[in-house]
Amino acid sequence: MLYDAGCGVCARWVPFWAPTLGRLDLAIAPLQAPWVAAQVGLSDDALLADIRLLLRDGRQLVGADVYRYVMRRRWWAYPFYLLTVTPGLRWLFDRAYRAFAAHRLRFSAACGLDQVAPRTTATPAERVPARRAFLTAEWRYLVMLNYEVDPGLLVALVPEGTVLDLWQGRALVSVVGFRFLATRTLGVRVPFHRDVVEVKLRF
Repeated sequence: MLYDAGCGVCARWVPFWAPTLGRLDLAIAPLQAPWVAAQVGLSDDALLADIRLLLRDGRQLVGADVYRYVMRRRWWAYPFYLLTVTPGLRWLFDRAYRAFAAHRLRFSAACGLDQVAPRTTATPAERVPARRAFLTAEWRYLVMLNYEVDPGLLVALVPEGTVLDLWQGRALVSVVGFRFLATRTLGVRVPFHRDVVEVKLRF
């Protein structure tokens, strides 16, 4: 799957979904990668116009068809796929995709997502999209209560392949309480979820 690394939205979300795409035997790469232009055989402007999917049989899917291909193969997205192939709704989905694709750099700027320079002027380092924190917040009024417990109580809870982390030979459990304030997801405030109280039990 080839995406525009110069688009902040694309550079954020396509890599985010890479594990899901990997389960479909799909790898991702930026359209700006040096090998892509030769593989696809398009000019720079045409190349960056759409998301693309290169299939092993030589076929290429472009634009909204890429999303349909993925949705059809994930059980939880299949109902959305059915909507996108329904007469009338297919036209609407394709128009919505085209509107987004044509204005994606504006969406990137409006969402505060970083963009990188175009392929013709970018250095290899500049072609790598900047990482933006997915979740930011302030921790306030933090309280940690630590107490010793019998290690035997925790051994069964340790994830496979790891061992219980002891401190000076003692197993400790912590109750952690704090206020999670000014919460933002990708820089956006989520209504009713900005300020929350969290209590966690850890070992």
